[in-house]
Amino acid sequence: MIPKQLQNENFRFVLLGKWDEWGRYETINGKSKLVEKKKIKKEDYDKYDKHPDWKPLGKTPFEVEWQKKGYRYNDSKLLEYIKSGGNYGVVGGYGNLRILDIDNPEKLEEFNLDTFIVETGGGGRHIYLLSDYDKNNVLTENVGEFRAKNYQVVGCGCTHPNGKKYKIIKDKPIRFIDKLVLKSILSKYLRENIESSYDKKETDKTRSGKEFGTICNLIKKGLNKEEIFKEMLIYSKWASSHNQYKEMTYKKAKIKVEEKKESKETNNKRKYTSLFLDEEKTFIAEQVYKEGVCKFCVYDLKTKKYLFMDEIETKDVIIRPISGEEIDKGAIKLPSEPLEYKNDKRLDDDIKKFINKWLDVPKNIVLFGLWNIKRSWVYERFHTLNYLRALGDTGVGKSRFLDTLGYLHYKPISTSGATTSAPIFRIIDKWKGTLIMDEADLHKSDESQDIIKIINQGYEKGKYVMRCDKENQNKVNFFDPFCPKILATRRAFFDKATESRCITYVMKETARKDIPLNLNKHFWDDLLVLRNKLLMWRFRNYYKINPEKVVDFDFGELEPRVKQIVSSFVNLFSKDKEQLENFNKFITRHQEEIIEERRNSFEGSVVGAIFSLLKRGESDINSSDIIHEGELTNLKNQPLQPRALSNILKGLGFGLPISRKVEGKTKRCLALEPVRVENLLKRYGYAVTEVTLNTIQENLLLKGFELGKNPKSSTLRKNRDNRNSVTSATKSEPLKIKEEKVEDD
Repeated sequence: MIPKQLQNENFRFVLLGKWDEWGRYETINGKSKLVEKKKIKKEDYDKYDKHPDWKPLGKTPFEVEWQKKGYRYNDSKLLEYIKSGGNYGVVGGYGNLRILDIDNPEKLEEFNLDTFIVETGGGGRHIYLLSDYDKNNVLTENVGEFRAKNYQVVGCGCTHPNGKKYKIIKDKPIRFIDKLVLKSILSKYLRENIESSYDKKETDKTRSGKEFGTICNLIKKGLNKEEIFKEMLIYSKWASSHNQYKEMTYKKAKIKVEEKKESKETNNKRKYTSLFLDEEKTFIAEQVYKEGVCKFCVYDLKTKKYLFMDEIETKDVIIRPISGEEIDKGAIKLPSEPLEYKNDKRLDDDIKKFINKWLDVPKNIVLFGLWNIKRSWVYERFHTLNYLRALGDTGVGKSRFLDTLGYLHYKPISTSGATTSAPIFRIIDKWKGTLIMDEADLHKSDESQDIIKIINQGYEKGKYVMRCDKENQNKVNFFDPFCPKILATRRAFFDKATESRCITYVMKETARKDIPLNLNKHFWDDLLVLRNKLLMWRFRNYYKINPEKVVDFDFGELEPRVKQIVSSFVNLFSKDKEQLENFNKFITRHQEEIIEERRNSFEGSVVGAIFSLLKRGESDINSSDIIHEGELTNLKNQPLQPRALSNILKGLGFGLPISRKVEGKTKRCLALEPVRVENLLKRYGYAVTEVTLNTIQENLLLKGFELGKNPKSSTLRKNRDNRNSVTSATKSEPLKIKEEKVEDD
């Protein structure tokens, strides 16, 4: 019958087959099904046990969903079935019952725990435990299985298919074992990565080593000495050990835990970074890499001297340089030491000479590349940045452009468009250097959209990107993508916002024969020298640059976005009139190129058609007029439908159309506002004349709006709701602007 240790109301049992019954199984429609059943003599056990298709039914539950239908120990159906010669199983999980099923005879002594143990018919052990550890495990080295829940073992008193009985060999109460203790006992054979000792680097798997690790874990959990000694009684050898051994082991474990705690507190005070600026602005510490070793180069802003340090200790934290594979493999380039450069002009000349030696680009691009390089070495001082981009087909020198200019930038991080967004987020946030991205042509995908966000958000300080932590969904990580970026693409970006942040040079195949084909040792040596000189330039100029300083510089007719992204350059050479003049010419030409690109776009064709209509004196313009004037067609070269322009016009800033009577018919016309239309025409490179503005003003007067003011919502609503009471006008009757104030409706 069922032993007294298992006679617990919370435990559950299951019906198994008769001990001498065997079944042959076949796979049918992907499922294993019983196709034959017969009784086998115990003398034939070995023959059938080795056969792959035959299984002993005396160890197998036969009721459907048996895990959910478990019987209590005193259930009459269960007891009658056992009495008739049937086997029964004990289900793990109910009442926190766990069963350790040990099959390997060489490991039996290792698991001789002080609890209820049954010897199986096959010579193994069923070790019964109570525990809060509920993860099923198939133990390594063919030791057996830990059946924590929804699995069963053949019960005590049953008959094994070989004819032998399951019998009690340790008639003791079922013992509760804490999760930490149980994991420590099983740790050597668990497939999940769990170490038994407190220190995961420990390799001691001896009996004393496992006991030591378990005690460490129990101390960490907060148990006192008396409670720990009680828990440790599960180990038979611990229970029989003398008190001196127990006291000594406990004392060592206590010291170990305290040491670990102190070490952890020290580690929590450490911070790893490649840059450290003290609050008093007395020094700048930059990470350098020389002869395979990372150190800090600490520059004293008062004495103008520097020294190298392994770490910087402050009142609250220990600062250490970053180490990682990206440094060893050259994915990020660091200076090795600061070098004297004499003066800015000499440094500029050295940089331009290097660029011209290895790259064939026009003089103005060399000059802008120089400005971009120097700004990158102090980029943290500015609020916004533009991006430098090489555009062109294969074989025109885009990669050489990135190598020559990119590796002179501050802490260059080399990657490509094939890289996923996650490491890019982290590497930028970790190093805060310059991102160099080759083959940055990003197709429409979730991954590409994330990289586009890095580019779009990273041009302005304080635009963090949020991501959920993979290990903890309740934790949100904030990544800072703000940094200089240099890109190479074959075509323009589909995203207009991304495109607007780039200053682009269209690459052309070089005809020069003096440019080395490969980047040889001279390239890398010269590059390191210039990088070291730029480090010294950074030290000397970092705090001299004041981004809040108002520089007397006439930006002229530059658009607000262009002014925003280039304003940081002006602070670099605010006292150099020649540089300012060169920069003004460059950026003016850049805006002209932007306007030309804009004008050649589809939106530019729409604006051009509106301009032509206004110039001709038209005042009542709708979508059909624009399509006809601009000869706008779809991909099939057919005239566009008016509906197709709705989103385009909305994107250009036009509000809801206004219904008017024109030549006896109702016409939905564009709502033209002089200031907005004037700005739009200028944005697309169209000269705004007095005639054009007069046409717009006449249009507004007819709608009953006061010049220089936006229409009131009531007026718009009235025009929408009362389509029949619109102002009438004809194209044949020219309109004149009245001098007196026109009252709103």
